[in-house]
Amino acid sequence: MTEYRAAGNRCAICLRDMMLPMSDARALQILEQKGFVVLNVDMVRLALSCVGKSKYQRSAQPHQAPELVDCSSFTGWLYGRRGIEIPRLSIDQMTDPPGYYVPLSRIRPGDLLFSAGGANYYAQGGNPADRVGHVGIYVGNNRVVHAANSAKGVVECDAGEFTQNKRFRGIRRCIPEYKQVLTLQIPKGRTIRTGKDVMWTILRALSRKRA
Repeated sequence: MTEYRAAGNRCAICLRDMMLPMSDARALQILEQKGFVVLNVDMVRLALSCVGKSKYQRSAQPHQAPELVDCSSFTGWLYGRRGIEIPRLSIDQMTDPPGYYVPLSRIRPGDLLFSAGGANYYAQGGNPADRVGHVGIYVGNNRVVHAANSAKGVVECDAGEFTQNKRFRGIRRCIPEYKQVLTLQIPKGRTIRTGKDVMWTILRALSRKRA
């Protein structure tokens, strides 16, 4: 089961992974009755809307986004709007979130691209030569949006600026292209930490109706 950690009042889920004893439409009906709302979140459009507007500040805090960001709080904010919590630092966004690495030949919108940067990190027990210090999001048409620096802010650039040099470190996909992942707005007063909490919300509602 693809299980995402909720980000604030949003949580991403894949109903098919839950293997519920009902149709997806019925499951969504139950969630709607419980106060959940399905949101249509376009991360590419969100990223592009920040170009030339969001300002860069190193170590900007997640709650300051999108007005004030650094590279990893920017990508963290984008995925948070999708209902997926990813780690704060670029090195951890590369190694720890749900998902998997993909080759450059398979890149698609929403994928995260990593490179060395001005201030770098490397995995515990890893090779310092593989350090990671910067991250951006692929938006299609060979373009990347990223929080560049304090002089430029959030910019759109050619993907080659990430991939065609020795600083390039890889690409990670957090949302599989073969799964329908929905973003839910969580109703006030309800605690949802992961998609599994959503699954149990549905199953409890079903069991009460059968009782």
